[in-house]
Amino acid sequence: MKTILSFALSFVFAFSFAQEKAYKYGFADAETLQMTSYEKDPEAPALVLYERGAVEIKYNSEDGFYKEFTYKTRVKIFDNAAFDKATYSLRLYISDKGGYREKLTALRAQSYNMDSPPVGISMDDVMIEKKDDNHEYAKFTIPKVKEGTVFDVEYTIRSSYYYVISDWNFQSDIPKLYSEFYTKIPANLKFNGKLVGFLKFSKQDSDIEKKCVEAFYSSAADCAIDTYVMEDIPAFKEEKYMTSKKNYISHITYELRETQNFQGAKKYYTRTWEDVDHEIKTADFGKQARKENAFKKLIPNDLAALPMSIDKAKAIYYYLQNTLVWNGDYHYLFTDIDCKDAFENKKGRREELNLILYNMLKASGFEAYPVLVREREDGVATLLYPVMDEFNYLIVKLVLDEKIYYLDITDKYLPFGLLPLRALNDYGRVVDFKNDSYWDNIYISSLSTSTIFGQFEIDEEGAVTTKMSNKYTGFFAVKRRKSINSKSKDDYIESLENSLSDDNNAFVSNYRNINPTDPEKLLIESFEVEYEDDLNQDQIFLSPLDGLLYDENPFKLEERQYPVNFGYPNGYSINILVKLDDAYEVSNIPESFTYTYDNLLKVDFKVLTQGNDISFKVDFYVYKSVFQPEEYDELKKAFSKLVDINNMTLILKKVKN
Repeated sequence: MKTILSFALSFVFAFSFAQEKAYKYGFADAETLQMTSYEKDPEAPALVLYERGAVEIKYNSEDGFYKEFTYKTRVKIFDNAAFDKATYSLRLYISDKGGYREKLTALRAQSYNMDSPPVGISMDDVMIEKKDDNHEYAKFTIPKVKEGTVFDVEYTIRSSYYYVISDWNFQSDIPKLYSEFYTKIPANLKFNGKLVGFLKFSKQDSDIEKKCVEAFYSSAADCAIDTYVMEDIPAFKEEKYMTSKKNYISHITYELRETQNFQGAKKYYTRTWEDVDHEIKTADFGKQARKENAFKKLIPNDLAALPMSIDKAKAIYYYLQNTLVWNGDYHYLFTDIDCKDAFENKKGRREELNLILYNMLKASGFEAYPVLVREREDGVATLLYPVMDEFNYLIVKLVLDEKIYYLDITDKYLPFGLLPLRALNDYGRVVDFKNDSYWDNIYISSLSTSTIFGQFEIDEEGAVTTKMSNKYTGFFAVKRRKSINSKSKDDYIESLENSLSDDNNAFVSNYRNINPTDPEKLLIESFEVEYEDDLNQDQIFLSPLDGLLYDENPFKLEERQYPVNFGYPNGYSINILVKLDDAYEVSNIPESFTYTYDNLLKVDFKVLTQGNDISFKVDFYVYKSVFQPEEYDELKKAFSKLVDINNMTLILKKVKN
């Protein structure tokens, strides 16, 4: 999925090719204007016909180094759903310090339609909107855009931030015929480049331009010129059960590795893990992670007196979880940490709370380590070299009796050994203060389950009453506890009623729950449901499993190029009994079936009849968290069967005397 690219003076000469495909600003041919859809993706609302981004780092004696980014594109609009593609909002960095800023210096854009002459805009049509002290937006909209329009956009941004090269996305939410990225970088600057995603370059070229930059006293530097092209790029289509799209959408990302001035002095920006380990251990973060002596005095006597065991570790975990509260702040992970202050105020940043847990575990004699992770929605952390800014979350690793537990006290309803979904992002960097840091694969192996027992009774008048008893473990219990405790009882019951009927005719009574706040115990709910409007008395359409599984298949793509990530193994066990009055009979009985895939997926549906009673038993289990693209079809099949079960309808007919 990721490929490291070599920039600066390390070149691989591939083959030469024209830097620009046939593209001429100001002219759109009749064939393009008459297009009504894209053959390879007929549902696409728009198509990028051409796209090129060029980054050139230049130098002059007055400004020193600066960067110019030039963007050119031609887009075809098929559907009004893509009208937003004609509106641009370019974020520009501004600063009063040192004169650093970015500025839109050139713009031209033009739209073409079959029934009217071209209409264009220029710099005079740009609106500048200040966001805050450090950002402003240059905004413009292409005129006369409708279904069938083709438009061109070309603009240039000049930037003082020459040491930052923004990501280039070859892929987007609409398909592209051609996307090219070009860089021209003086040898004074060296970048690490990383290709992310599953698509490959269709063309790649590297070259050197001698003495492209000249400075004082005849100083000069050569330039590395690199061009990367992808063609026939499919749209990236997001689907459920994926981590951040940043992990999979095809793009190039850059990080400054080294600079060298014209006198030969070098400065290194990309460090080794040995360098980073030393920095972590000696900086504020490391000092706060060595507070075990201070926190040893703060451990309650009853906890301190417990023998070394899993029970003591749990007691410390739940004591801190129930005592401390996350203050809601998001902050840089490695600075301004104050664990003692957070403990005294019983409130702090997430990393402070988990460092307090780490310190107390260490003070109690446990083997524990801080673990640096990147939140799930932000993409995975770079493995190839340290990028410390990528880490924005901290958890704790506990090793006890040859077992490993990952801990996080920032969520009040998380049981010991379960992490919030936001922290489940493939791997984390374990900080060992006595040895080197190392990567750990972080995953949840325990099964989260939802067990449902339901009984439907239909009397001779066609009235339906239901009794439900539901049990939850793992993530299902966490989610349900949050819902229960975030609402009043009446509001929660109302939300139950709304989920049970689209017609708002369900009435829930005798609701009770067991263990609504204790994450260590099984969560149990029970209630009864009556429907205020009787169903048709001669013929009843009853869907006893509706809403308990999936009413539509979450997997709809013909092909998925990225993994399916559920976050955790999970399973449903559903038992439904339908008791019919003798006044009714069932005209259709669904058939039982079983579907399995390599002991990783299981859908088992059983139907039993006894007299006028019909029982349904559904067992659905996903035994692993992540499925690879080649397993996608099996998932589609399994979930398609779940949809069929969920939407199954019994036809009950009144017996004629």
